[in-house]
Amino acid sequence: MSPDAIAYAALAMRERKDYTLEVVANPSRYVFIHGEMDTLVSTDTLQKRLPGITIHLLTNTGHMSYIESRICVMDILMEEI
Repeated sequence: MSPDAIAYAALAMRERKDYTLEVVANPSRYVFIHGEMDTLVSTDTLQKRLPGITIHLLTNTGHMSYIESRICVMDILMEEI
């Protein structure tokens, strides 16, 4: 990625809407898939910030688990539909 693309992506993440209250109010409407090796967002942080959610924890994956383990992610999503 170019430096400009990285800068714009960081700004977009900073400015995105916070859906925490929506998720906490309706946890069954959301599917959380998390890589156990994610160093940016810990499982503990997710559980504390979003009580009542179910987290599908993927082994041997990090923050980009939807790329690293796309088959596992698709399997989870198909089960949840």
